[in-house]
Amino acid sequence: MKSIQSIYYRRAIGPCCHRVASAFCTILLCGAVRVNAVPPTVMVVDIIPEALSGETNTNSEPNLAVNPANPSQIAASAYLPEPMGGNKSSILISTNGGTTWSCRSTVPLADMTCDVTLRFDGLFGMLYLTALNDNWDFLICRSDKLAKRRMDDSPFRQSQSGFDQPYIAAATINQRDRVFIGANNWDGPPGRTAAVVRSLDGTANSPNIDFTSVPIEFAAPPPPRDNAEIRPAISADGRKVYAVFNRLISINGDRRVGDVILVRDDDGGNSGPASFTALKDANGVAGFPVVKARTFLFDPLLGGDRLGGDLAIAVDPRNAETVYLVWGEILDNQPALRVIRSNNGGQQWSGILHTIRNAKNPGLAINNNGTLAFLYQQVVTNPGGKESWLTQVELTKDDFQSANPPLTLSRFPAVELDSISGQPRLGDYLHLMAVGDAFYGIFSASNVPDQSRFPYGVIFQRHKNLATKKLLGQGGNEVSSSVDPFFFRVTE
Repeated sequence: MKSIQSIYYRRAIGPCCHRVASAFCTILLCGAVRVNAVPPTVMVVDIIPEALSGETNTNSEPNLAVNPANPSQIAASAYLPEPMGGNKSSILISTNGGTTWSCRSTVPLADMTCDVTLRFDGLFGMLYLTALNDNWDFLICRSDKLAKRRMDDSPFRQSQSGFDQPYIAAATINQRDRVFIGANNWDGPPGRTAAVVRSLDGTANSPNIDFTSVPIEFAAPPPPRDNAEIRPAISADGRKVYAVFNRLISINGDRRVGDVILVRDDDGGNSGPASFTALKDANGVAGFPVVKARTFLFDPLLGGDRLGGDLAIAVDPRNAETVYLVWGEILDNQPALRVIRSNNGGQQWSGILHTIRNAKNPGLAINNNGTLAFLYQQVVTNPGGKESWLTQVELTKDDFQSANPPLTLSRFPAVELDSISGQPRLGDYLHLMAVGDAFYGIFSASNVPDQSRFPYGVIFQRHKNLATKKLLGQGGNEVSSSVDPFFFRVTE
């Protein structure tokens, strides 16, 4: 939460106060005014539309795109099977800033998995989406009509390609859309699986739009392999493109040891053979090890949901050299998230700025005012030993030096995930972004319509009975609770 700060306006009062009492007199006797900062406003919405009130899917691993040219247009994804059982997949759309949502089954990929991310560009209103299906088919598609019609899949479609967990970033640079998708490319050189699948002209047609897989793992000798998560980020001026990934050193059951590696391109991702080689390690090899040989868990459960290689990155829109990273590791035998900052493009780093224990699914974003937002999902245990999932976001202007309490967006008993088969139950990631001075995000959580679980309130579109805390179908029948995606906006 933004800290409640007091600002004292002192007037020159001449000799009215004397030495020891002077400060006291200045404030209390001479008209000083205390002004409290206005707390942020928070909106939370369960984005399952009213028309889908009867659905009970585990809508996990959500992602979000906000049109920076028109923030009333928002697109979201989650694991949401096509409601009519058709051969296309669905995303959710809002045209009023996130208050209400509708379902559009226009993604040309059947049986879309949880691995779906999407972004708008910065100028033309083009929406880009990347996804896998159950057969590991890899799709990149686009729409300039907010996915009202079948999305155009001509940019890239490849079957049995061996890509994993694609994660997208996009921006308009010099009147052209540049699209970068971090992905683990199993077909890449042995051990060097971290890649960025790139287009330098996303609104064009082939061959100008063509997407190319660019390796970003340069280690010599190569590591055993890289972990699934590769996260790209583009500076506001478009000049610098960053990507962070986990370089694995060893795998011992559910424990993995690896380095957090950052790469950077200083020509908007268009440096030719030198792409993503601007940062180098002590031996002159491209790729800077921000964190070395830390241990993290992969697949064990935290509060009923599996752990992964949590990573997130944010670039300050006011200064392309200022970068924040968060990663997951084992700390005192607990999974923890840790935040760090660089002021010179990733060459040097601060000490640990913030640590959250028993947490996963980090998100980072910086708004135009320089406020950093840190989103995460955390398991807390009460004195009776019962675990609860909390989704929280923290806002800071001073790298967490002030004791700002987090904004708790959702809380629910972790035991509610036990009835769900398969993994993930909440997801291997969520998303947080900033547009202007506002933060937009998405997370998955239990959809029991209990208002006490949402400290800042919640809007449910789907039918419910708040008195009985039950979900209802279209005909008024009781519907079992499940996991839904929740959109939120935080405005300073």
